[in-house]
Amino acid sequence: MSLGLTPFDSIHPRIREGVVQTGLSGFIEMRQYQVDMSLVTALVERWRPETHTFMLPEEECTVTLQDVAILTGLPVDGFAVIGGPQHDYQGVGVAHLGRELELSGTTSGSSWVGTRWLFEQFRHFRELDDDVSDMEVEWAVRAYLWAALDGLCFTDLNSGHLGLRILPHLEDLEDQRSISWGSAVLAHLYHELCICSMASQHRRNIGGALWILQLWAFERLTPLRPRYAALPITQHLPLGDRWAGPRERRVRGAPRHDLSYFRLLLDRLLCFDLILSVQIVWQPYTDDLLRSIPSQYLAGSEVWRARVPLIYYNIVEWHQPDRVLQQFGLIQPIPLAPVQDHRLHSLLYKSSNNYMEILGYYVLIWLHRESHVVGGYRFERPPHYHSQYMEWYRRHTRRWITWQGAADGSSRDLAEMVHVRRSSRDSIIGSAARSSQMAYMEDRRDVTLPPPEPAVPAFVLPPLPPLTVDLDSIHGRRRQRPTPRQPRQRPDQPIPPPVYYHYDAGESSQTRQNYCGPTQFQGDGSQFQQHSQVPPISSFPVPPSSGPFFYSSEPTPYTTPLTEPAQYRQATPPPFQAPQHGQPSTPSDQGYRPVFS
Repeated sequence: MSLGLTPFDSIHPRIREGVVQTGLSGFIEMRQYQVDMSLVTALVERWRPETHTFMLPEEECTVTLQDVAILTGLPVDGFAVIGGPQHDYQGVGVAHLGRELELSGTTSGSSWVGTRWLFEQFRHFRELDDDVSDMEVEWAVRAYLWAALDGLCFTDLNSGHLGLRILPHLEDLEDQRSISWGSAVLAHLYHELCICSMASQHRRNIGGALWILQLWAFERLTPLRPRYAALPITQHLPLGDRWAGPRERRVRGAPRHDLSYFRLLLDRLLCFDLILSVQIVWQPYTDDLLRSIPSQYLAGSEVWRARVPLIYYNIVEWHQPDRVLQQFGLIQPIPLAPVQDHRLHSLLYKSSNNYMEILGYYVLIWLHRESHVVGGYRFERPPHYHSQYMEWYRRHTRRWITWQGAADGSSRDLAEMVHVRRSSRDSIIGSAARSSQMAYMEDRRDVTLPPPEPAVPAFVLPPLPPLTVDLDSIHGRRRQRPTPRQPRQRPDQPIPPPVYYHYDAGESSQTRQNYCGPTQFQGDGSQFQQHSQVPPISSFPVPPSSGPFFYSSEPTPYTTPLTEPAQYRQATPPPFQAPQHGQPSTPSDQGYRPVFS
């Protein structure tokens, strides 16, 4: 259980009964399981923040209000989770929890409470006094719901703390099904996916209800499903509870915690495969399954296809089911342009902001959500490869992530092209060449192909009212991270300048002492430059033959000391003699002689 919350079957019976009466106990009673972060990462890489969909090789799909309602049991039809300014959190704590809050942080306007303090105040919800009043039981029920909602549905990167913004919405415990908690949870999940998919935010972790995302992947993407011995459905719980059963160990299922495997698996994902049968289940919730769960979880099904903004205080993310109508059993047309404004992703929560007034434009659209329900034609089969919609989709999306997946997908495309032209006079080589050409010019269409299957017209929704919100003037926006520092300009010749181990007449005796030894000298020394990069003097005895040249006028052997030998201290370079015509320039043998001569 998230944040160390006491399991539902271990809390006091009176608290448990109170939570059940609110109608929100379904997602809390579900069995918990571990979220595979490799699977989440592979899905984040395919998320598009402007459409709120996952781009797969065949088509796009996403988590909708239908998935949230059926898998979690949270209500999706009701009032939006939004409120006005809040300045007195201590008064909220006394009114709803019966005690003053121990706020986290050093600032007086902090809107966080530590989970340890809350659990200690209510004895981890396991114990109640015998003479406890009904009001005190309500305080405990409200505290448990608060911890469960914030810890399981609105998780963020502030670990070990609970946000106070949802506490005022728990005032009326008997009317919780009239609040659209499901749309708020989906808005928060959309927002986290968008922030993590944008490289400009430099996010290395993700919040949100990731367990809902994993349940959605298990229901709709069959290659990602774990193998279970059975999938029993508990009658009074949401459908997502069936994926937390014991795994079948004799059958090898999908590997876990393997990011490269999930990337390649999604690259090879097809709507229909002759070997693996159906890989994308567009309608996993059959009538038999829906009849097996409580009917209250299906309330508000008429807004599952509503193209409306999902609101959670400062978070506004558009629900766009018109792009994934096959998930609702309808034919997918070429969708309309996305309506998500990228500036909405930069809004931060400020307790002093009146979001009911600031974002009233989006709240008004949500209140008229029944007028924005998308319709269509009944779905019979997936669109043909050469349909007008599929050709549009292939031109506007990035279908593959890995090199291997791109190679396999291109091979399938090439085989499809050759198969279509099997009755034409063109050779296979010519077909392959034309297919490769079309791969680089996706905006054009090969006219040798048969005419595409026409797409159905998009459903016409009522026009949205003019935008009345100045998003740039809202107080509390995510600061744009500074642009990363540009790499340092590399020199054209990265090799450092050489160190000249030569005798220079202009150098002093102390400078010459730093050299490894005397060398052959030619010229007047004007062509050489003085460099400060010199090797250190060795403290070990070095024979004279270890250098390139040595003085040979005296046969007495010696070792190189740390001080300069006397015979070098008085040495002067020989005068320069220009070579005569026809004679090579040879060094003078007076004073110094090379070892190898």
